[in-house]
Amino acid sequence: MGEPTFHLAIGAHTAKLVDYLVWIANEVLPMNQLARTSAIGSMKRDDFVTFSSLAAETLADPKNYSKFSSQIEQMRNDYTPFNLETMVKSVTE
Repeated sequence: MGEPTFHLAIGAHTAKLVDYLVWIANEVLPMNQLARTSAIGSMKRDDFVTFSSLAAETLADPKNYSKFSSQIEQMRNDYTPFNLETMVKSVTE
C-alpha cells in the first residue's frame, strides 16, 4: 500500500468503411443539390434511386478516397518510442 504504480493505456484507431461513408455524407455530398433535397414529403422512388447512384459514384471516386485518406493520415499521432527505463527513472528520481 502506498507504493507507486504504473498504468499504461494503448489505443488504436483505424478508419473503417463506415467512417469513409460518413465523411462522404458530411464533406462531399452536401455540395450536390440533389443531396440537399428534403427526404420528407414529395420524394419519389426514382429520386431515391438517383440519389443512391450519386452516393455510390461519389464513394467510388478515387479522388474522394484520396482526400479522405489524407485527412485520416493527418490525424495520426506522432510516434514516440516507448522507453520504460526512462519512465521509471523520472518517477524514482
